[in-house]
Amino acid sequence: MPQRFSTSRAERFDTLYPFFPEMRALFRKTAEQILDRAVDTGSNPTSRRVGIELEFSCMTQEGEPLDEDRRNALVEANPGYQFELGAAQIEIMTPPIDLTVMGGFGRVRDAIRSQTELLKSRVGATGASIVRLGSDPLVHTDERGRSVRAKDRYVLVPDFHRRHRREGLPTFIGRDGGLIRCDHAAGLGMMSSVQYNLDCHSPEEALELLNLALVSGPYAVAMGANARFVDGVDSGYADIRGIVWEFSHDIRTPGEVSRGLSGRTGLPTGYFRTLEAYFEDLHDQPSILHIPEAAFPLATGLYWRDARIKFLRVGELDPQIVLEFRPLSVQPSSLEDYAMVAFAVGHVIGAQAAGIPLLPMPLVHDNRWSAMMFGTRGELWQMNDGNPVLLPARDVLREQITVAERGMRELGASHEEIAEVREIWDDRLVDGCPSDVVFHRLQRMWG
Repeated sequence: MPQRFSTSRAERFDTLYPFFPEMRALFRKTAEQILDRAVDTGSNPTSRRVGIELEFSCMTQEGEPLDEDRRNALVEANPGYQFELGAAQIEIMTPPIDLTVMGGFGRVRDAIRSQTELLKSRVGATGASIVRLGSDPLVHTDERGRSVRAKDRYVLVPDFHRRHRREGLPTFIGRDGGLIRCDHAAGLGMMSSVQYNLDCHSPEEALELLNLALVSGPYAVAMGANARFVDGVDSGYADIRGIVWEFSHDIRTPGEVSRGLSGRTGLPTGYFRTLEAYFEDLHDQPSILHIPEAAFPLATGLYWRDARIKFLRVGELDPQIVLEFRPLSVQPSSLEDYAMVAFAVGHVIGAQAAGIPLLPMPLVHDNRWSAMMFGTRGELWQMNDGNPVLLPARDVLREQITVAERGMRELGASHEEIAEVREIWDDRLVDGCPSDVVFHRLQRMWG
């Protein structure tokens, strides 16, 4: 039997970072235990819990980013709040909620709303407000906007990527000459997302749902694009989050690029056909931080694919496997946050139930870039009768909405729960994604 994880693309950094081999060895130990079924990873075949994470940038009444010390005080005073890379950012989360019980989707909606309203109230007490855009239009896309006193990782990880960023990549992007910096990983501190973590029933199902979520991502981004304005500039793109991630975190060698190997962000080169292949992709990424006791969760935490599998509390009393879905920008309202989460969860479960074949991965990459650049105004690929077809995005999204509806029904959603989010989805097909709505509103104001 060939040795697992015999090599790693991260080995080229070992001379500069002597602890990297130790971190890889510790990661391999846990990964092999999972592959050999030597540890309990958890299984829950009857329920389907989901937890939601939301990131928000905070802005003062004067239109400036909230000071980091005030942000830190808010996080420290409220258990459950989390620091984020952005000095003005706060992350909140809902408790896990079982979607399969009666009213499960409604409980997710209510939890998102209540947690968000509570955050708004607490931030408001400091004279600030939350920003409901996937990109804070007033935060600089470089080191000036990042946390420097909250956690060491917010200094060490961005600096690693800046130091080893691939030569020849653009420094600025954007239409009309490109005015938005994309060369500093700390620039991600102005990006805010809404993410779901969904129960998986087994490692095998987690792998299946992961591949389906990679297909779902561009459809969700096209309909939910909400990150157009950055650093006081109109980027011209519907959602710039994934674009900045990709350009700022690319540390591949020219040889890796020519071989078609992907980095640690966005989409992989191909689907993961085995759990071992998934672990090999994690093993290829530099650990950056030296935290031996957390080598395995750290590898997952620094793996910023559009979707990823997380093995939580491995070997403990309550292990759990979850699928995390990451590409969606925070939405204009809590109801719309919920509606887009419902679409993304429903689409994955609906595609699983319908047995829809996976779209060829090169076309998923095409879809991702079309969604980020054009939102609902572009063209997207989808599978029709087992074959990929390219159609106007709105036509494709109309079909994908039916898939998401089916998934919600599979999970036990009521007619009323589906109708509530369906109204928002249908509005997006008429009005466009949130970025388009904001752009046209500003266009009317400015003439």
